[in-house]
Amino acid sequence: MNHIWKFISDYIIEPILISCRFTYLLCVFLPLIIGSPLILIGKRVPEYSNERSGTIWWYNKLVISMETAGPTFIKLAQWAASRTDIFPQEMCNRLSKLHSAVDPHPFEQTKQVIEEAFKRPFEEIFISFDMNPIGIGAIAQNFRNRRTINFPKPLIEYTKKNMLVEEYKRGLNIKLFLDNGAGVFNTMIANMGLDAFLHMLIIDNFVHADLHPGNIMVIFTKQNTYNVLRQFWINYTSSDEERSKIRYNNRDSEIAIERLLSKSHDKTLWLNEIKELCNEGYLPQLIFLDTGLVTSLNDENRRNFLDLFRAIAEFDGYKAGKLMIDRSKIPNLAIDGEIFALKMQHLVLNVKSITLQLGKIKISDILSNVLQMVRHHHVKLEGDFINIIISILLLEGIGRQLDPTMDLLKSALPIFRELGAKGSGKGVFEGIKDIPGGGALWIKFWFWLEAREWVDNASWNEYAALFHKNIWWPDL
Repeated sequence: MNHIWKFISDYIIEPILISCRFTYLLCVFLPLIIGSPLILIGKRVPEYSNERSGTIWWYNKLVISMETAGPTFIKLAQWAASRTDIFPQEMCNRLSKLHSAVDPHPFEQTKQVIEEAFKRPFEEIFISFDMNPIGIGAIAQNFRNRRTINFPKPLIEYTKKNMLVEEYKRGLNIKLFLDNGAGVFNTMIANMGLDAFLHMLIIDNFVHADLHPGNIMVIFTKQNTYNVLRQFWINYTSSDEERSKIRYNNRDSEIAIERLLSKSHDKTLWLNEIKELCNEGYLPQLIFLDTGLVTSLNDENRRNFLDLFRAIAEFDGYKAGKLMIDRSKIPNLAIDGEIFALKMQHLVLNVKSITLQLGKIKISDILSNVLQMVRHHHVKLEGDFINIIISILLLEGIGRQLDPTMDLLKSALPIFRELGAKGSGKGVFEGIKDIPGGGALWIKFWFWLEAREWVDNASWNEYAALFHKNIWWPDL
């Protein structure tokens, strides 16, 4: 009997379902394909990356079609939105709508999934249930249960194939701080986010690959004597694993969040409330959500990354361009490789000319230019590199909105000091000791950053003296 059912399932039911799905997708995308010549029609619109009006219309229809096609295509669109090295900038901007603004599915569908997962009526599972989703992603919708309930993370026994139960963290979306400002906390929040990313990149080699504003939240802690002493005791007496299991009283954070939410409609009141919180001893902390997408460089990609990093640190843009082509997936597909390398050299020399002016260097602008050149010359980079670049673009974009003087390289200095302090300096070679020249590169780059910091902190009289003696800047 099982063989008969398997035969019917494999050779009758499944082909019918696949045919129905194919027909549905054909109906969704066929109008888009037929309308593709419209991208050549219309006047160019400067405010939309100088694209034609017909192209913009087609991009909008593409977003609708991808959303209509279902979760798999939404995820594909999210990936495409982050690949500005492959697709046009305006197309990526339009597709980025699917990162957090996907239309919700009916609640009846959610109810059905929950009942199927637990094999019980919905009313027997929850005492109360808020039917409004607090977040809508590519595939999942997030709902909040009663605030008094805390789920440990992860709660394996309640997690099913179609439903994940995890701890609820209440905080303020960082978009509120980007829109209204963070006042006295501007620099602190920007530096916390940047330090966390650099720690992931340089020390952990385990980078959150989906760090957009929707996945960053802000909570608050109150720095009174009890909390400070408790934190000191926990750090002194507990291991890392034990510290991760300790639950902190979040009442102070709840109070701060409620106070800020009540003022979020008025920017002036919001900033005044932030100032009062600071005076009362509150400090912000960040929560990174949705850590299911991460990037970790393997040995080969890490070696390529370090070689490329070395070339950029030495301001050898031509060598960096050549390495990007030689270490790409398919080097033969690159168009005008020599011109690409020369463009990289021109870009790096421009960066070198303003390296002392800390606030004028925008890594996001540099990387955006690199991605445009990569797309134009068909240089097929590894996905790991692109994920890291996109994360840098997003984080610096967020950080610059909070603190326009934020400097990525300056923020990297404490991370290198932490790396060097491990094992009496042996930490510099951790993870890269098998890579020829790797340890020397980090030491060299560390020295360069220390020299850069020293020159920046020197008085202008000292700077003028160094300038006239032609020793004002250490080239690598």
